[in-house]
Amino acid sequence: MKFIQPIGSNERIHSIDIMRGFSLLGIFLVNMIFFHSPYIHYNPYEWWDEPLDSSVYMLIDVFVQSSFYPLFAMLFGFGLALQQQRFLDRGEAFSFFAVRRLLVLLVFGLVHALVIWSGDILTNYAVFGLVLLVTLRWSGATLLSFRFKLMVYSSIFIKWSHIYCKYCE
Repeated sequence: MKFIQPIGSNERIHSIDIMRGFSLLGIFLVNMIFFHSPYIHYNPYEWWDEPLDSSVYMLIDVFVQSSFYPLFAMLFGFGLALQQQRFLDRGEAFSFFAVRRLLVLLVFGLVHALVIWSGDILTNYAVFGLVLLVTLRWSGATLLSFRFKLMVYSSIFIKWSHIYCKYCE
């Protein structure tokens, strides 16, 4: 069995590392609000009743949370695809390595979520990373078709759930 080592600094894509660090800083900023206030129990737009506080929260929500979380998720997927490509370039199988790595991430995420902090995201990354492993082999046309179907089915489900919930009240 070949030992897997980190890539050298000359092989790193420094712009990706900078974006990853920048997105982590934004996520940290958003999480500071979570650590400071009863965020999980209240609607933040009602909790911050001073105009300046609610305006700053809105700016953080729109420009930080809505930007850095998707950026970090995209970089996670890009990193997984890049790892797969590097394995393929060396003629090695990627699936076993990736599944094992994502399952370890899932264990860390579950322990973190259940013992340390309920705001954990690692479990989501592990589960969606496993889904991503399946889709990494798809062609561009298949991915676009899947995306379109997912959008249609999810909007139908959301519309149906709103109609159904009206009758539940």
